[in-house]
Amino acid sequence: MFEKSPISVLILSFVTFGIYGIIWMYKCSEEMKQRGVELPSFILVFLPIVNFLYLWKFYQGVEKLSNGEHSASMLFLFSLLGPLSLVAFWQTQTTFNKVAGVPG
Repeated sequence: MFEKSPISVLILSFVTFGIYGIIWMYKCSEEMKQRGVELPSFILVFLPIVNFLYLWKFYQGVEKLSNGEHSASMLFLFSLLGPLSLVAFWQTQTTFNKVAGVPG
């Protein structure tokens, strides 16, 4: 898993008007697939309504990697609540850092 400061993910996503967030999610998806998490094609992120399915599967993968520390349903709910989606980004990156062996 790639190591990155959760705050840098949030700041870069904000500064680039979400473009960095999409790139970050793609990289996370690829990393999760390498760790055995089954995800649908990333192209679903760009399709209305179907993108909810992708997000659900993505956060189920995060829950699996965090050994249940972060609930897929809570992360999914946060991602639907506008600014609270940043909480989901933060928790996801924190999970990846723990999997990679980086504190925080």
